[in-house]
Amino acid sequence: MAKSKTNRELNYHLPPSSPYPICGKAVIHRLVAVAEYGFDAVAENHVHHKNHIPWDNRPSNLELMSQEEQ
Repeated sequence: MAKSKTNRELNYHLPPSSPYPICGKAVIHRLVAVAEYGFDAVAENHVHHKNHIPWDNRPSNLELMSQEEQ
């Protein structure tokens, strides 16, 4: 099994492969948010880390924000 990669620029953990393209990868916090809130809720929103720690992807640390709220 391939190891997860870390995007050094963003400090987001990336899975080895994903059907959701973001430079060919999906960031884990968006996948966790889809599991928690559903795809439609996440699709048009920003997924924000409440504690500003980008590798803390616990569902309780993630919240959805509209483009205007960013």
